[in-house]
Formats: sequence, C-alpha cells, structure tokens
Amino acid sequence: MDITGETFGLWTVLRKDGTIGTQRQRAWLIKCACGKTRRMSSGNLRNGTSQSCGCGPKNNMKHGLTDHILHKAWRNMKSRCYNQNNRDYKYYGLRGIRLCREWRGNFKSFYIWSTTHGWRPGLTLDRKDNNRGYSPENCQWTTRLAQSRNTRANKYVVFRRRRILMSDAAKVLGCSFGTVRRMQEISEETNQYFTSVANKLYPVAPAQ
Repeated sequence: MDITGETFGLWTVLRKDGTIGTQRQRAWLIKCACGKTRRMSSGNLRNGTSQSCGCGPKNNMKHGLTDHILHKAWRNMKSRCYNQNNRDYKYYGLRGIRLCREWRGNFKSFYIWSTTHGWRPGLTLDRKDNNRGYSPENCQWTTRLAQSRNTRANKYVVFRRRRILMSDAAKVLGCSFGTVRRMQEISEETNQYFTSVANKLYPVAPAQ
C-alpha cells in the first residue's frame, strides 16, 4: 500500500526507499516537521514507534511542560499502574494494566501522540479495551460522559425490558442516581422487577 504523503506524528512520508532490516521490510523516506529526514519501515510508522526525529515538544523543566496538564495525566497514569501505594493501584497495576514501552519512560512521546490524536483541555484518556494497557492502539481522548460508559464500575438495571445504565434510568424518570439505586435495592429485597418499583413511584415518566 502506498502511504506517500501520509503523516505519522510529526513525520510526513516522502516516498518509497527500498527495504530495511534483516526481514527486508519496505522502507520509506520520511521528513520531520523540523526538516530532518530518515528511513523507516511501514510497521514502525503505523504502530507509532516513532512520532518525530526527537525535535518535538520538549518535556524538560526549562521548557515548562512539567507543569502541563498532560504531564500530570502522564504521571497519574504511571502511578496507577506501578505505584502500589496509589489508592487506584488495585484497579490498574494489580490487574496487570501497564504502559507501553514507548510511553512509560518518555513523556515526549505521550505528549506528541496526545496533541496529534484529538487531545484538548477537558477531555480524559480512555482505554478502548479495559483489560488492556495504555498504548496508542488502545487509547483515545474522550469526554468524561463517554468514558463513564466504558468503565467496569457501571451499574445497570433492567427497565422496561431493556438493560440500561442506572444514570440513564434516572434521566428517564427525572430523579437522582441515588433514588434509582435505592429502587434497585427495593426490587431485590422484595423480589420484584425494577420496572414495577419504578412505575409505582413514578407512574408517568417525564418526557426526555
């Protein structure tokens, strides 16, 4: 497949350039945003092994990015996965959730990926598959609402023959999440369906 003209991080593909490596993978001549050129295989370009020649946004103190919101996100991400004293370690590190090698020791790589893959203030980092670790292939920047729908901690109820989130049931009924949770507890205690309890307390559901 011809990827001439495509961009990967700060790299732009200029043209095919023979083969590279002992497995003789197809090589491409690529150019960084700073003007430097390099040869690289298709695989390394597509899997995000390299995002720039090294000239990308600096991540050291003299350039101020240690105070950047992304640096905080990166530190917190590592702490959840490797710091056993972190209160959330049991949900991440203890379950085997890790950072890919590219991100674990290289904030610059994480910064470049984030700024070229949709990050903006207010978004949160979400893993597409909650059983896999943090990597370019398994992560996306998304809203807190969208992320909340992709968490192992979500609570569901069967409401009017549909399995929906408790938070969505609260919106339909026009009540708080806590009220919905209590209705679910009542239905379990009295061996009733959640729908019958909800309809008794809220005979007519408000229009959405």
